[in-house]
Parts: sequence; C-alpha cells; structure tokens
Amino acid sequence: VTVAGDITAGGRYVVRASTHGAGAASATYGPGALTMDADRARGVSAAAFGSGNANASSSGDISMTGDRSVGLSAFSHLGAASATSTGTITMGGVGAHGIVAVARGPVTVDAGDISATGEGARGVVAVSKRDVVDIVVNGSVQGGWDAAEPLRVASSDGSHHGGHGFSSFAAGVVASARSEYGAITITNNGEIGALNDRAIVGHAPSITVNNTGG
Repeated sequence: VTVAGDITAGGRYVVRASTHGAGAASATYGPGALTMDADRARGVSAAAFGSGNANASSSGDISMTGDRSVGLSAFSHLGAASATSTGTITMGGVGAHGIVAVARGPVTVDAGDISATGEGARGVVAVSKRDVVDIVVNGSVQGGWDAAEPLRVASSDGSHHGGHGFSSFAAGVVASARSEYGAITITNNGEIGALNDRAIVGHAPSITVNNTGG
C-alpha cells in the first residue's frame, strides 16, 4: 500500500499493510504530514504474519501524541523486516517509539530525524530473533526519560514486553539479536541520544558501532 498527502487521524491504524502466508507486506507513506492523537496507534506499519518479508517506509513527517504508539513499524513472523524513514518522526507519548522493526530473520533500519521525548520512549527499537540487526542513523535520533525504577534487561527469548524484548526504559536506540546467530551493527552518521543520557542499548553475541556522527 502507498499513501501520500496530509493526514490527520484519531484511530489506531492509518497506513497499514498486512499479509499471511508467503506474501510480503509493504507500507509506504509520503510525501506529506501524518498527525495522530490516539493511544496504541500505528502511523505507518507493515506486518507479515507468515513467511513473507515486511517493509515500512516514510518520506513524510509523522507526528503522534498517544501513549504506547509507534510512528513506523515493520514485523515479520518468519521473514525479514526493514524500516526506512527519510522524513521526521515526532513522538510525544509515554512508551511511544519512533521506529520499531521485529522479525525472526534479518532486521534493517534506516533512520532520519526522530524525537521520542516521553517517559520510556525510544527512538529506534530493532529485534531479530534468529538473525542480524543492521541500523543506520542519518539524522538526530533522541529517546525519552525514565521513572525511578532500575533498568531491566531483555528476556532470554527476546519476546517479552510486547514482542520488543525489553522492559520500558528509554533510550535513543535499543537493539537485540540474542540467538547464537545474532549480531548487531549500528552505523551512526548523525546523533544518537536520550533525555536520560542512554544513547544505545544492545544485546547480542556481537555488537559493532561505527560512529562518524555525534
């Protein structure tokens, strides 16, 4: 599905593609400005509930104020997931994340400017259950702040907390590839940070950070 133009919505889904079986799911938005005010909403989302790959991309500007919402998301049950944003993503709610990509296979994220300033909010969340995670940041990716409770790490299978594998702490980038095949590569060409000063949290047998930005 491909959608362009300015959109103001209050429902849970706006630009969404979903498939079952072997079909791929692709959701593309932009150019335009997408504005949403609803809890647990998904701005641009692609979900493949079978073996197909999922791809979500946005060249537009996404602004969401609801709690537990996600600006751009890609999920594949058995395949690969990729999420690409060349516009801006602004999240204002509690536990609201800019980009979330989760798959059994490889996960790829290309992020532009993301601001997620709420309690427990994250700029990017990327989880591969059985493969690798590759994240490229080309803009400013900022996460939110924490309540007083201590940091807790991911569950052993990476499936806890709504499938993201992490309790609700804030960070700029959160990545997990915890299987024996797992590896995380983060290339920062911009700036990664958070209001709690927790820029990157990663869990994998191998983690590489290539930092040419801030």
